[in-house]
Amino acid sequence: MDNPFLTTCILLFLIIDPVGNLVAFATILKNFDAARRRRIILRECLIGCAILVVFSLWGRAILSALNLSNSSLGITGGIMLFLIAIKMLFKDGHGIAEEMEHSAATEPFIVPLAMPLFAGPAAIATIVLRATQFPGASWSFLGATLLTGAVATAIIVFGDPILNRIGHRGVNALERLMGLLLTILSVQMILDGIGTFVAGLPR
Repeated sequence: MDNPFLTTCILLFLIIDPVGNLVAFATILKNFDAARRRRIILRECLIGCAILVVFSLWGRAILSALNLSNSSLGITGGIMLFLIAIKMLFKDGHGIAEEMEHSAATEPFIVPLAMPLFAGPAAIATIVLRATQFPGASWSFLGATLLTGAVATAIIVFGDPILNRIGHRGVNALERLMGLLLTILSVQMILDGIGTFVAGLPR
C-alpha cells in the first residue's frame, strides 16, 4: 500500500536534488563571503519551503479552481519528472549556475535559488498530485514537505564540507543515481495517470 508520507518524502528529495544543487548554489554565490552566502542560502531555502507548503495545503483547491483532472496532472507531472531525470542523467554542463556565473554581483532573491532550483514546477506538481490522490492525508503531506525541506536545506547550507569531501565528480555520480531513480518513478506516474484516465472512460 502506498504510504503518502514516505513516498512524498522520497519523491520530493529526488526532485529537489539538494546534493546536485550544491554545485549550482556554490557557483551562483561564489562571489560572496562564507557568512553572507550561508544567510542567502538559508533565506532562499526557507522561501522555497514556504512555496511548497502553500501547495501542500491548498494544492487540491488550486487544482479544482483550474478544473484539472487527476489523470492530466499525473501524466504532466510524470513527463516533467522524466525530463528532469534525463537532464540529471545526461548533464551537458550548461545549467542555471553556469549562465549566472558572471552575473553574481547582485544578491539573488527568489529566482533562481528558491525557484526553480529548490521549489521547481516538478516539485509543485508532485505535491498537488499527491494531495489530490490522498485527500485525507493533508497533514502527512505537510509533514513530508517540512521534513524534506529541512533536510534539503541542511544539506545545501552545510554543503561546502560535502563538496570538499566528495568533489564535483562525486556530486555528479550521486546526481546520476538520483536521476535513474527519478526516471523509474516518473514512468510509474505516467502509467498511473494513463490508468486513471482509462478507468474513467465511459463503457
